Amino acid sequence: MRVLTLLSFWLFLTLQLTAQIVTGDGSVVYFFSNLVPRGSNLASATRLYRYTAAKGVEIEATLQLDGLVDRLGTLETSADASLVSYWSQRSPLSPNPFCITDPTCYYPITFTGRVGPADKPGTFPRAASVNRSGRYAVLYDDKAPPERIDLVTGERFNARTGVLAAPQQAMTADGSLLIATYPSDNTQSDNKSVLFLSSPSGPTPVGTIAFGRGSSYFVTPPYQSTAQVSANGATVVWANRNDNTMHAIDVRSGVDRVIPNPAGYITQYLVTDAGDRVLFLAHDAGGGATQLYVGRTDGSATFTFHGAPEGVSSATFTSDGSAIFALTASSRLLKIDTFGLEATELIPETPQISLPTGGALRVAPGSYYRLTGSALNRNVRIGSTALQVLSEKPEELRVQVPFEAQSLSDYLHIASDSPLEQAFPAEIRTLSPRFLTYFDAAIKDPLDQQAVVVHGDYSALVTQSNPARLGETLHLYLSGLGPVTPLVATGAPSPASPPAVVTTGVQVTAFNQDVPVLFVGLAPGMTGVYLISVRLPTRLELPEPIMGGVPPQLTTVLLRLIQTGASDQAFAFFWTIL
Repeated sequence: MRVLTLLSFWLFLTLQLTAQIVTGDGSVVYFFSNLVPRGSNLASATRLYRYTAAKGVEIEATLQLDGLVDRLGTLETSADASLVSYWSQRSPLSPNPFCITDPTCYYPITFTGRVGPADKPGTFPRAASVNRSGRYAVLYDDKAPPERIDLVTGERFNARTGVLAAPQQAMTADGSLLIATYPSDNTQSDNKSVLFLSSPSGPTPVGTIAFGRGSSYFVTPPYQSTAQVSANGATVVWANRNDNTMHAIDVRSGVDRVIPNPAGYITQYLVTDAGDRVLFLAHDAGGGATQLYVGRTDGSATFTFHGAPEGVSSATFTSDGSAIFALTASSRLLKIDTFGLEATELIPETPQISLPTGGALRVAPGSYYRLTGSALNRNVRIGSTALQVLSEKPEELRVQVPFEAQSLSDYLHIASDSPLEQAFPAEIRTLSPRFLTYFDAAIKDPLDQQAVVVHGDYSALVTQSNPARLGETLHLYLSGLGPVTPLVATGAPSPASPPAVVTTGVQVTAFNQDVPVLFVGLAPGMTGVYLISVRLPTRLELPEPIMGGVPPQLTTVLLRLIQTGASDQAFAFFWTIL
C-alpha cells in the first residue's frame, strides 16, 4: 500500500488540524494540531497525532516549538506508517551579540528536520522529507542543493544545482528529485523556473514554467510549491499564480496542459500517484471559503466538492485516486469518493473559541462574559463548574459564572462528539475586575477592545466625536466585581430597587487623581453586568502637556479601578474635552 500526503504548502501553528498522511486504503492518518484529547486537561502544544478507525486519535509525539519564532513545515510518512518526516524553521527575533555593531545582523535562520519512527525520529539540520516507499529521504533548504539519503544503504546523492521544487511531492517512488532553478533573467512578475528530475543516472528535463506570484512577492522553496511530481514520475503539476490556472506537464512528451479552475486563488495542490488527476484548493477574489476542486490532468474536466461550506483546509488523494481525504476549516476529517464526491465524516467538527484575552480566561462569580467562535453550544463549563448560558448561537455564547462558583484553575470545555478539544486555560477568582468592551457588548467597531463608556444621561456612547467633559457623570460597565448585596440569583436580571451593590471597596483614579464614585453594583435590569458611575473632576492634571492648540483640547483619559482584595486592576481609555 502507498502513502499519501495531506498538507498545506506552509503550515503555521494553529488550533485547527493542519496536516495529515494516509495509507492507500485510508486506514492511517497523521496530523499536527494544538487541540488536545477531549478530557485530558493537557496544556496546549503542537502534537503529532495518529488516527485509525480502530483506536481513534492517539498522541505520537509532543513537539517543543515556540510559537513566536518557530514555524512548522510539512509532514509525510512511509507506506507502512513506520516512518514519518517533518521539519520546523526557527527565525530568532533578537540581534546576534557577536555582530551587534551591525543593526542588520541577526541570529541565522535554522531548520530542524526529523525522519524515523513517529515517537523517536532522527534529527537533521535541514528540512526533511521521506518518500512514499520509505527507501529515501531528502534534506533541503534555500541555502544549498538538496541531498538524498538512501535509508537502507546510507548512500548519499547531492543534486548539483537548484532547490527542491516543493516541500511535498517533490520525490518520486524511485527517489528522483524534482529540482527547480531560477534563471538570472528572472523577474518578480513571471518568476520563471527551469524544472528537471535529478537522480544518480543524470538529469531528466521537464520544462520551463513561469509560475508567477500574482504580485511582486517572491519566495523560493521550501516555503512554497513551485511544482510537484507524481510518484511514477510521469506528470508534473504546477499553478500559475498570476492567472490562477492549474497546469499538468507530461514529462515524456513535454506537453503542458491547462486544467480548468472555476474559482480563483490556488492555495494548495496535489497529484495522484499515477499522475492522472490533480486536486487543488482555491477561493474567489472576494476571499470566500476555500473549496476543493478535482481536475483531470488531460485538461478535459474539473469538478467541485460542495460538502464543506465552511471551507477545506487541505486534502489528498488515496494512491489509487479513488478517494480523497480532506480536513475542513472546522477541523472535520472527511473521506470523499473521488467520482461521486460524496463524503463520510471520520472526525466531527470541534468547537472553536476565540477570545480577545490571548488564550486565557479569568472570571469571577456572578459575572457576564461573551464567547465567540464556531460550533458553540450550551454545554460549557470551567473544570466541573457549569456556566449559566444566557443566550446561545453556534457562533456566540453569552454566559454567566454562577454566584456560588468556587475558585479554581482549570480549562474551559465545550461539549462535542469530537475526540479533540481546545486547551483553553480558565480561572475562577473571587474578584477579577475588568471593564467591558465593545466586543463584550457586541458593538461592531474596528476598535472593539475599547471600553464601553456612556454619557451621564445615558443618551450616547462616549466617542472621539462625542467626548466626555470635565465635571460630567459617566457610566462604565464591568465584570468580575464579585459578591453583592442583596443577593441575586444566577441568571436573574439585577434589581433596580434596591439595587445590588458590591460588598468590597472600589477606588477609581484618572492620571493618579481620585475620581468620585457615585455607584458601583450590578446594572439594574441586566444579568451579570456590573455598573460603575463616576464624576469626572472639573480639572485634570495631565502627565504631559497637550500639543497643538488651546483649550478646549481633545485627549484620552486613562481611568484605573482598584478593588480591595483583587490582584488585578482594570483600565479604561476614553475621549475627553479639557
